[in-house]
Amino acid sequence: MKTYITTALFLVFGLISSTTQAQKAIDLSQDMLASFKMNQPISEYEKELENIPFEALVKELSTDQKKQAFWLNVYVVYSQKLISSTENNQCDHKCKKQKIVNIAGRMFSLNDMLYLIMLHSKCTFSKKQKMHAAKWEKQLRCAYHDGRVLLAIDSDSDIANEFTYFEPDSIDHQLNVLSLMFINKYVYYNKDTNEVFIPKWLKHFKRELGKKSGIYTGLEQAEVIPKGSKPKIVYSDKIATLK
Repeated sequence: MKTYITTALFLVFGLISSTTQAQKAIDLSQDMLASFKMNQPISEYEKELENIPFEALVKELSTDQKKQAFWLNVYVVYSQKLISSTENNQCDHKCKKQKIVNIAGRMFSLNDMLYLIMLHSKCTFSKKQKMHAAKWEKQLRCAYHDGRVLLAIDSDSDIANEFTYFEPDSIDHQLNVLSLMFINKYVYYNKDTNEVFIPKWLKHFKRELGKKSGIYTGLEQAEVIPKGSKPKIVYSDKIATLK
């Protein structure tokens, strides 16, 4: 009986330990983002993420929801770090190409995380999906290019601070909320001319946004445009002056 109880306890604690280990990367990314938002040091989280075995990372990030939550948490931390380190509080294309993030022993840039992983191997030059990808890229990237992540990583402070961090079980809801916040603030519909004005930088992400039909569907669901109106889409940097 004693041996049976000991064995049972070992199995239970072993299961708890393996479950904790299985969630390590996601938990670390959440703790890191939460600490960063509270102006707390994040160096210990960075070291732990750096030392996670690559195979363990791939195994843990087994769904698009887990991948999105993990990489969005990491992306937000480092994008904000880079922005705060510049004189004009902006991270331009050159800035986003800096490989400064060490995850599982591999160096990443903001562009790597966004284009190669979250947007499923989108080429930064052609703006189309890459025909060939490295093995590590295929192992880590999302299976689907979800355009909502583009709206979630916007530097707007209200959007950035709506959630403490991203969670796999809530990621769909979180992305919907942030997308709606972005649309209400940065998209403008002129009912007199039946034109909808969208930030110009999103012009390069038509594929991720579902092309014209997907954009119409999203704007209808957000109640920005009337159903069936199919307005002319205008990509513009002057939306603030139109509202």
